[in-house]
Amino acid sequence: MERAKAFDHSDYDTTLLMDCDYFCFTDNLLEICKCEHDFLLHNKVHDVTGKDRIQGRLESILPIVWATVVMFKKTDRVQRIFDMIKHVQQNYEHFRNLYRIKFKNYRNDYAFAIALHQLNGQISHNEFIPVPMNMLPHEYDVLAIDSQSVIFKYNNKVNVLSDMDVHILDKEFANAG
Repeated sequence: MERAKAFDHSDYDTTLLMDCDYFCFTDNLLEICKCEHDFLLHNKVHDVTGKDRIQGRLESILPIVWATVVMFKKTDRVQRIFDMIKHVQQNYEHFRNLYRIKFKNYRNDYAFAIALHQLNGQISHNEFIPVPMNMLPHEYDVLAIDSQSVIFKYNNKVNVLSDMDVHILDKEFANAG
């Protein structure tokens, strides 16, 4: 629930806000921080297993964005975005019904998508991180993570991801440490 207050909490001109289950094995996000945009997040994902198990379509009438990784700068425009995210959070039930969001629990992904939609006059926001976010679906069990890779298992097959940033949806592994 604190994500809506990230702008207020950050003392930096440029902030990279990430979930604790997002693992960086490249310097790609550093390059994102150097761009001229003042607010970027993902609007597309890539299932690293090739099975296309990541949902996001047909969960609402609003195109989803992913608040897993957000780069923002201290500008008036970004302040307005975060103020709107707080407003959406406080009135989430109303916005959930308005946008026909299936999930009853608050999700930052939807709050960010709603805020961008509301602030942009109900037209598409078009400033996104230019590459899809790599994701490892929750059906895959993470066995180990080190400074260079993620080892995971599914159907008794073990595989390794390396040299890519990845959002791991196996929440049990993230909570186990």
